[in-house]
Amino acid sequence: MVSLLLLSFKHQWSAQIKKPLEFIIGLIALILNNSFYLYGIYLLAILTSDDNSLAAKEYLVSTGIVLTSWGLLNVLGGGLHQLGNLIETGELEVYLAKPRSPLFLVALSKSNLMSFGEVLQGIATIGVCAILYDLSLGLRMFASSVILIFAFASVIIMIGTFSFFTSRGSQISYVILQVLLNLSLFPVSRALRGREKWILYFTPLLVTATFPRLMVIQNDLTTSLAFIGTTIVFLWAGICFFNFGLRYFKSKNYIFLNE
Repeated sequence: MVSLLLLSFKHQWSAQIKKPLEFIIGLIALILNNSFYLYGIYLLAILTSDDNSLAAKEYLVSTGIVLTSWGLLNVLGGGLHQLGNLIETGELEVYLAKPRSPLFLVALSKSNLMSFGEVLQGIATIGVCAILYDLSLGLRMFASSVILIFAFASVIIMIGTFSFFTSRGSQISYVILQVLLNLSLFPVSRALRGREKWILYFTPLLVTATFPRLMVIQNDLTTSLAFIGTTIVFLWAGICFFNFGLRYFKSKNYIFLNE
C-alpha cells in the first residue's frame, strides 16, 4: 500500500508541476488567506481574554495541529472528500471492482497539493510554539497531528457513508465536516459552560478537538494512549459503517460521449 501511495503522489505531483507558476501563486494565496483569518483571530483572542498567555497558547496549539493534520490528509488522501459524491453518482463501483480496499483507492484518487500551504503553516506554528514554550510541547504537537490525520479520516468516512442512505448525504456531510473543522481549529472549551461542554465528549469533537489539545497541554501518557485508542475505535467504526452501507449501494449506468 505504501508503494501505491507513493506512486499516486508522484503522478499527482507531476501533473501539478507542469504549471509551476499557477501552483506557486495558488500556494501563496492559500497561505495569505489562512494567515489573515487564523492569526487575526489569534490576536483578537489575546486582546479580549483575561488570561492572555493561556488563551494564546491554546489557540496556537489548536491551529498548529489542525492545519498540519488537515493539510497532510488532503495531500495524501484528498479523495476521501469525494466519497459521498462517488456513492451518490454510482462511480464508487469503479473502486469496488479492484482487489484493493475501496476506501484506500478512493483516498488515493485525488491529492490536493495546494494543501501543502496548510502543512507549511501548521509546521511553522508548531515551530513557533516550540520556541515560545518548549521543545517537548512542539514534539507533542507534531505527534498529535499525526494521530489527528486518522481521526479526521475516520470522521470523513463516517459522514460520507450517509450517502448510502440518502440522496442528500454529500451535502449533509459537507456541513457537518465544516462545523467540526471550525470547532477543532479553536479552543471552544473556553467558551462553553456547564452542560454545553457535552459536545466536546459525546461527538466526533472528542477525537478532532478535545483529545488532540489535551495530549499537548496536559503532557500525560494516559491522555495520549486514550487519544490513540479512541482514534482507532473511531476509524474501525467508520470502516464498519462503510461496509454496512455497501449493502445498500446501487450502481448506475452511464454513457459517456466524447466530442
